[in-house]
Amino acid sequence: MLDLRYVLASTAANGGCTYNAVHGDLAGTASYAVALFPERSVVLDHSLTLQDLLDFVLDNADLLARPDVSLGTWVHEGQTWLDVVGTVEDRGRAERLGKALDQIAIFDLGNLVEIPTGGTGKAFPADMPLEERLELLVTA
Repeated sequence: MLDLRYVLASTAANGGCTYNAVHGDLAGTASYAVALFPERSVVLDHSLTLQDLLDFVLDNADLLARPDVSLGTWVHEGQTWLDVVGTVEDRGRAERLGKALDQIAIFDLGNLVEIPTGGTGKAFPADMPLEERLELLVTA
């Protein structure tokens, strides 16, 4: 279950949060976040609210119920981003995913740092079916 009040407070205090419905807050864990669903991202021009989180979670409940998919928030240059991210424990798999999907970086949740993957972030295969991207979480 997603603790949206926790996500809201953590985003305000830390500039972001990666929260999993099964495992809770993934900060400090041996996990890596990879953007797999950019078409589901939401960018807010205001401070995050509980209603924003609730709306986002309801719109993405099909994915957020999975143990390998998490809610990601981050604040950058006055905007708040809400993302559905794949989360995996294997760094190699996360890097392969990031490269396969042309991501600029993955995020190391254990050390709270970005890891460059050499991508541009522009050539994301948006036409790749959702099921294929989910399969990559297991097979990459």
